[in-house]
Amino acid sequence: MADDAEQADAAATATPVDITAPIAPPKITTAAEWRAAVHRRWLLRLTSGVTVKARMADVPSLLVDGVISADELADLGKITHDPAALRARTDLARRVAAQVVVEPRIVLSDGEVPDDAIRASEVGASDALAILSWVLGNPGTVDVFPAEDASA
Repeated sequence: MADDAEQADAAATATPVDITAPIAPPKITTAAEWRAAVHRRWLLRLTSGVTVKARMADVPSLLVDGVISADELADLGKITHDPAALRARTDLARRVAAQVVVEPRIVLSDGEVPDDAIRASEVGASDALAILSWVLGNPGTVDVFPAEDASA
């Protein structure tokens, strides 16, 4: 009973909140702030212990740019133990890694690559899948740190 009385007293003395009061609009993002956000870089320590510098890419952009198809995106939610499906998922993850990792550069080539780049096929499946998970918003096994230098 005392609890009910205390709650009634608290409600009677509480300052009412005016829900009709206008809310201050957000500040418009400047072009410089927009560019800084778009060009922000992250250090990712991958499952193998390798650290890379990456930019975040959003899934709609990956779809529009043809890096990932709608069917591949739908299949990502499915658990599979089929070796062919796992290879296809790893190939997809390596394509995404080539799109988002800026240092060292990852290239989709089986030919000669510059000294500052590695072939996507050299990225281990666990690392590639960890990068893909990070892009999809599930850092899982990736340690993420803001990069001090936003350039790439």
